[in-house]
Amino acid sequence: MTNTYEFNTIDLVSDYAAEAISKYGNNIFSLTDSDKQNAKMVFFDSIKDLNVDAALIKKAEIEFPNSIIITWLKELISVFADISPLQEERKVTIVKLSEFGFPVAFQTVIKKVVVKPYAQYSESLRILHRPKRKRSNYENIILPDESILVYDGWINVDIDSTKNITESKHFIIKQSKYRCFDKRYMIDLFNSIDATPIYKK
Repeated sequence: MTNTYEFNTIDLVSDYAAEAISKYGNNIFSLTDSDKQNAKMVFFDSIKDLNVDAALIKKAEIEFPNSIIITWLKELISVFADISPLQEERKVTIVKLSEFGFPVAFQTVIKKVVVKPYAQYSESLRILHRPKRKRSNYENIILPDESILVYDGWINVDIDSTKNITESKHFIIKQSKYRCFDKRYMIDLFNSIDATPIYKK
């Protein structure tokens, strides 16, 4: 049962969203992507003192089904905050750990990005993309406890910087610095890449 506080909070959320959108246009559909992003930031600032949680969002979904308000509220409390830079058809370089727990980097074009449940997880970041020189789309699923770095454009990432390299007369031996799934891989790569990621988790 929805109490008076929740009703009042939902009404406030609706008013704040309307005010934020009205700063940039008549309705959400008339806004450019840039204006939508700005309106969202205004909205977030307006509701920062409200107790926004999953229960409130569930109630808001009943009051405002299929509304941008729901999308914004879910993004606010999501571990995958602000995925707006991951725009369709944007060329990016993605750095993450492979399924075996070692770092990989690939140049690709984003086709679609969504946050949705996966297996036992309430949310996951699903990136549909087309790697450089490939004709088919691939999907990467990032779980809440996993890290990812996304850079604008196609840049070269020195994955070998995460390895100890020994050269002899006949061989070059490459050995990983850490065990699989060690968080230090992503920290080292973040510090070694001379660029600022457009998305980091």
